[in-house]
Amino acid sequence: MAPPSNWKLSNKSNRVLTAADKGRYGVIAAIAYNIEHIIGFIQAAEVAKSPIIIQFFPWAVTYSSGLLIRTAADAIARSPLRHHIVLHMDHAQDYGLIKECADQLPFDS
Repeated sequence: MAPPSNWKLSNKSNRVLTAADKGRYGVIAAIAYNIEHIIGFIQAAEVAKSPIIIQFFPWAVTYSSGLLIRTAADAIARSPLRHHIVLHMDHAQDYGLIKECADQLPFDS
């Protein structure tokens, strides 16, 4: 299935990074290993009023059957900065896992 023709406009990762490019600022990408990291990263972004990319390695999907990812998405959805916090799968190389993540989990990129 082909992505929608306007995917660049609708993709949160692209919007956050495009804004950073235009505003000439960086966006930290931090790897979360547990729920404490998720909470801390979101709280830090809120205090700083800054966008952030929260990344997960593939093991976070397989270890928790996606629960850690869905927990992060729920925490992000509750944040006033939810439109500026990106959920990213990092270093994924297995096609089956990538497809599963794209089809079943709320990753932004």
